[in-house]
Amino acid sequence: MKHRIMFIILFVIYVLFISSISFSYLRNEHDIYLKKVLFGNYEVSESNNAKLSIELLNNAVYLSVDYYSNNRDINAGEESLKVLKNAKIKNLPNRVQDIDYSAFGDKHRRFTHKGWETYNYSSTELKNGHWSIRRKIFQSTVNKIFNFKLSNDKLDGNNKCNAVSQLAYYVHIISDHIYDYNKNNFYSANTQIELGGRKDGNDILSELLKLLDILFESQKGKETYKALRNSLMTLNSELKIIQSQTGGLNTNERKREYQSYSLKIMNALKSYVPYLLREEEFFNLVFYK
Repeated sequence: MKHRIMFIILFVIYVLFISSISFSYLRNEHDIYLKKVLFGNYEVSESNNAKLSIELLNNAVYLSVDYYSNNRDINAGEESLKVLKNAKIKNLPNRVQDIDYSAFGDKHRRFTHKGWETYNYSSTELKNGHWSIRRKIFQSTVNKIFNFKLSNDKLDGNNKCNAVSQLAYYVHIISDHIYDYNKNNFYSANTQIELGGRKDGNDILSELLKLLDILFESQKGKETYKALRNSLMTLNSELKIIQSQTGGLNTNERKREYQSYSLKIMNALKSYVPYLLREEEFFNLVFYK
């Protein structure tokens, strides 16, 4: 009996240990995807400001999108908040508990992964995710990094600050879709915003097309931007065909095909966005000077 109890205890410890490793790996993967979309193969400046800016952005993404009380790394939220506070980012909660919520595993996505603006997190349950506060953390960090000098009432506007924030947010969600594809998982819009092809336009590709028009407004006539936009529009059209089949995404094969587009969307962003950002003065001053 004692041996059996000891075996169970050791097994539970082992499972928790493996889960912790998986989570850490996933967070690192999010950072890597974001770095690839922002910089591609460009060599970023070795200045302290550039290094700090990347650190701030990664911590803001994690704290805003993925932190919750049942998270396996219980100190990660406090550490991320401390990094942002040390940089004097505005609109931060006093304590990490102020944006806390309870969830288990991928269930946490329902509170923060349903879209930047397309979903109204107003139900009694989802209000506990504090998305409005979390989004402000994101925007305020980007505002500080790039010295946009926007007042709080301008953060939600159609400006580059909000567009960069949304881009980083959707890169995170796309990488979650890639993770799901690799694990042969599938989650509907009840858990996280879908990739594309929806008739109502409440999907990642529709949001990307809007925010990229704002972010690269002065580059709309360039071939690089046209190529990016055409690539995303083509992917969205193909997803509409998959979505419009009788029964929709009602088979494992269709879900698998649909999820494979997460890789295609990410590859399109990695192929074009770094070149376009390199031409933006606000981005160039921080990372390439």
